[in-house]
Amino acid sequence: MSGSPARLFTLPTRAELRSASPWVWVLLVLAAVDLAVGIASAYLTPDFDGFLTLVSEILGPASLVIAAALIFVAPRERLVQLAAIGFALPVIVELIRLTIPHVAAMTSSHDWALLTQRLTEWTDALTTVLWASQLAALVALAVYLGSVRTRAGWIIVLASVVLAALHGAVLVSQWPPLQGADLPPDTFPLSDLVLRLLAQLVIVAWGYLLAITYERRMFLFATATAAQLLGSLIGLLTATVFFDWLQGGASAAVTVQLIFIAIPVVYLAAFVGGVLTELPRQGRRAGKVPTGTSTHEAPSAGR
Repeated sequence: MSGSPARLFTLPTRAELRSASPWVWVLLVLAAVDLAVGIASAYLTPDFDGFLTLVSEILGPASLVIAAALIFVAPRERLVQLAAIGFALPVIVELIRLTIPHVAAMTSSHDWALLTQRLTEWTDALTTVLWASQLAALVALAVYLGSVRTRAGWIIVLASVVLAALHGAVLVSQWPPLQGADLPPDTFPLSDLVLRLLAQLVIVAWGYLLAITYERRMFLFATATAAQLLGSLIGLLTATVFFDWLQGGASAAVTVQLIFIAIPVVYLAAFVGGVLTELPRQGRRAGKVPTGTSTHEAPSAGR
């Protein structure tokens, strides 16, 4: 790990906060709005089950917080900007989806009703390809940090490819038309299956990012990416090996729910910490930082 442990957990200074890009605050405000809307929506749903749902909603704006951290550290780096947009876009679209019904309820105008209907249709269609936004974010961040250079790194990438392929195999095996279900042709279009299979490329992107951060001994970044891959692995196991066990009782389901809450908590804390303490500053790429020099000591133009 570059830098001493004392410097590793150094928080942003007051001067850095004052000189932060306005987009940092815009993203944080959106995160606060998304948090408020998510909690309100959770309480208003008939099947609200308390703590677990509440924590899940609190973690909802995580990607907006990550995007704000990225812009805070390197607001003028194009690849970092692209990564921030990629992380933020899915949450922003979901926020629009959550607010559309409330806007529609407050307006009686026919024009507004038509607009909210169109927005609902557009956002519903957009959600099927939002995985591409995260994929673009991960690729941009990986390119910014460098490339895989060791055998261990490529083994990690290969493991993520296998994990993605297994997810794809499960999707194909559980696809209703392939199971002989008597359904109308347009109920499960083949394009939907293709998009779901392509979405598994996100797992490969996480593996590639893990390989890069592991090679560069970026402990927090590696922890965050490993948490995401662990979540994918547990999701695969719960859908296959442990599926019958999960149907056996409520305690098993609660255990899995707690795991799926703990993983995002670790991911959010580690990723934001990694961005603030391990991401190379402007003008300094991971591969160009001299050996033994902390990336935190790099000059930060415009910061």
